[in-house]
Amino acid sequence: MLIDFISTLSVAFGVAGVLLIANLVVKRLTGQPLPKWLIPAGIGAGMIAFGVWNEYTWYSRVSGQLPEEVVVAAAPPERAWYRPWAYIVPLKLRFAAVDRGAMVRSTADEDLAVAPVFLVERWAPTRQVTVAFDCAGHRRADLGPGAEIGQDGTLDSVDWRAVGPDDALLKTACDGG
Repeated sequence: MLIDFISTLSVAFGVAGVLLIANLVVKRLTGQPLPKWLIPAGIGAGMIAFGVWNEYTWYSRVSGQLPEEVVVAAAPPERAWYRPWAYIVPLKLRFAAVDRGAMVRSTADEDLAVAPVFLVERWAPTRQVTVAFDCAGHRRADLGPGAEIGQDGTLDSVDWRAVGPDDALLKTACDGG
């Protein structure tokens, strides 16, 4: 968030510099300076435009930097009353990604897999959760401290949740997205 603040201030100074130079040029050419309200209004408009651009490009910039084996499973669109433009074009401010490169399949049951899932959210630290997927049973389980993978490749002490075949995380882990 601090980087966003510094970036917005940089845009404000940049726009101010451009408008001050434009004011000097217009004053030399016409003898009249630009209207006094134009510089603060231009700075404000530049800051708002940068903020909107920064919000809308965050998802593509962050997800584009992920390694090939980390696949985005879900990125729900969001709307908010304090972002009225998001009702026209919703924002993506969080997503879940499955690390298929670090996925481990059970030796006893091919339909059982364990993979790290990254929960990425704007202005929040990225969280990693290890999740077990039962591809045939259409269920998944977050693996907590009590969960153990047995010698035979099965999972003990897990709380399975039925999610259905259309669950985005399950589809990404089992079918590759």
